[in-house]
Amino acid sequence: MKRILIVLFFTISHSLYAFGTYSEGWAVIVPTKIESSGIIFDSYEGLFDVVTFDRNEKCVEKEDLCYSPKSKSIAFSVRPENAVVANFVQKNVGREMLVQYRIHRFTAIALSSELEITDAKAIQTQLPADVKKQVLVKKSGSKRSFSVYGKILQFEYRGRFIGTYEGIYYDKQRDKVHQFSVTNEEIAKQLQLCMQTNVPFYFGVTVSYVTAWRESDYDIFEINYDGPAGQAKVEPTDDSKKDAKTEEKAPEPAK
Repeated sequence: MKRILIVLFFTISHSLYAFGTYSEGWAVIVPTKIESSGIIFDSYEGLFDVVTFDRNEKCVEKEDLCYSPKSKSIAFSVRPENAVVANFVQKNVGREMLVQYRIHRFTAIALSSELEITDAKAIQTQLPADVKKQVLVKKSGSKRSFSVYGKILQFEYRGRFIGTYEGIYYDKQRDKVHQFSVTNEEIAKQLQLCMQTNVPFYFGVTVSYVTAWRESDYDIFEINYDGPAGQAKVEPTDDSKKDAKTEEKAPEPAK
């Protein structure tokens, strides 16, 4: 009977773990504290600072002056079997890093907080080889669109039945942050790669009249490391075409 109860306990715990996952993603953080704690389940618990914003802040949305970046302290946990990650965080307390996390709808039995860090790494200073210099997809919004120069601070896949990509970007030129959503899978994959480096880039933001199932009316439709997003294509003029043909047919200079 005792053996049956133990098996049942771990089966239910595993089911709750799977059912309870609300979101998972990546974030740029600065850990401020981490320590080992627990009596029955010994886990690593700590605090990190992350950039966020005040939704009640009065700002000029049409001029993209929302919102002022603010620092928020969040509690996190690391499972005891994930000692490599715990050690990396501990050795780099006070330093900016990129972490992969999972937010549980129900706090796991072995953890003290709902947010669990599953991976952590240093932010690279150069672009990874698999990052494309430009990715452009169809705009999802028709209200307006504009280019932002900055980087992504947080990006996650959220929800269980209808999942959405949600995040926070930093506008370096205006020193502002804003929530955004992503509706294109290719853009979502590239943004996760872009977060691995601290190299800023241009990205195109489109604004919709309605959000539907998303949390934000902002959506990213372009990633561009070479120049501002949403630039108009310049068609060659008749004169430039003639010049090009003349250059192609021009005789070689006499030797």
